[in-house]
Amino acid sequence: MMKSLMGKTRRADVRFYPNGRIDVTKRLCLALNLDGGDVLDILEDERGARWLTVRFRAAQGKHHCQLHRLSDGALRAWCKSLCVDMGASERSVGMAAGDVCEIGGELAAELITKLKVD
Repeated sequence: MMKSLMGKTRRADVRFYPNGRIDVTKRLCLALNLDGGDVLDILEDERGARWLTVRFRAAQGKHHCQLHRLSDGALRAWCKSLCVDMGASERSVGMAAGDVCEIGGELAAELITKLKVD
């Protein structure tokens, strides 16, 4: 019996860190039409599925989970409590994004929580 040495090959679209840092890839930013100043939110449906979406677009003032653009086109936000809720209390947790759909007038991407990408 042969065994793969690579293991998982899927890369994370969003990564949560214990210090509160949240990194969102450029691919997911484009899919959700995210930009600097937007405020992230995580929604949970009745099945327990989690969805990454925008709470406010181009929010004025300071907010938790407010996105800031990085030089490579990706976005970064900071929110320690959200990172802990997503399972990043002791080490970083990367998650792939699944289908994108519209929820409450905003685009949302389902986070594949069973496939944690390291």
